Amino acid sequence: MPDQREDGVHREDQIVPSVGDGVFEDFVGHAWERLREVLPEDPSLPFRGLPATASTTLGTYRDYTVDAMVDGDLSTMYWSDGPPEVDDEVRVELEEPHLIAFARVQMAQSDASVGDQIYAGVLELSADGNSWSQIAETDGKPVLDVTLPEPIEARYGRIRVTGSNPGDEWVQIREFGLSETAPTR
Repeated sequence: MPDQREDGVHREDQIVPSVGDGVFEDFVGHAWERLREVLPEDPSLPFRGLPATASTTLGTYRDYTVDAMVDGDLSTMYWSDGPPEVDDEVRVELEEPHLIAFARVQMAQSDASVGDQIYAGVLELSADGNSWSQIAETDGKPVLDVTLPEPIEARYGRIRVTGSNPGDEWVQIREFGLSETAPTR
């Protein structure tokens, strides 16, 4: 939409109109929750990990806090305030130990494009938070899905950084979930 300022100079596309900011996203979120209540086993439901709390050794950019990694909402995210260093980590802690058969970490701003994410890292599980078992490595893609051949009893999951990010990219994690079963989609 064009904008003409007090100086009389015409400037193209200075004001971007918007209608109902966030309303559609809220509606979709509520619709998924309602479907989850009515048909909890429906295969069309998006993946949601077991209830967990999140933490990290990285700093936090503005109000993009760690709790967004485990809120079940792909429109929210944790965002670091700088690039990761070797041995930094992003961690989730389940309420109690479970037999974990599947893990999903959704990084960057979308599943389809790389960006701020952990490029060099390992995904590890632990029952006690001290002794860790590596189950996967990041591969440069924004989504890391791991289906385990045999479930592992764990209460903790983490991605531990093993190398630097290209271009000093920061880290965004939209969701980090652990589950006893792999999703159907």
